[in-house]
Amino acid sequence: AYSNSSYEEALTYVEQALDLQGDSAEALTLYAQILDKLGDTGKAAEVLEQVIGDNPNYEAAYGILIRVYSDLGHPEKIQELLDACGNTSIKEKYSSYISRQLPIYCSIACFIKL
Repeated sequence: AYSNSSYEEALTYVEQALDLQGDSAEALTLYAQILDKLGDTGKAAEVLEQVIGDNPNYEAAYGILIRVYSDLGHPEKIQELLDACGNTSIKEKYSSYISRQLPIYCSIACFIKL
């Protein structure tokens, strides 16, 4: 259902999966992706933060959460996320993302402070 863009239907299926195994990182990550597609990006971020908190080496959740933070306009949260990450390979994979996003944030923040 997710691959066919039937997000409401996909949401039903993933909720059933979560009823059976509520701590599944894969199911929670898919749940977050569906929430994001349905426009509940803030809730998607919360779910992904929970997934990473419970599964700090689950790389897929980092990639999706970084995109969500970017969509929400929160490059500082991307920085915080990667600063807190203890997995070197995940940090290295996404470190270039920070260098692309942070200068934009800094120039906007500096402009606002003026």
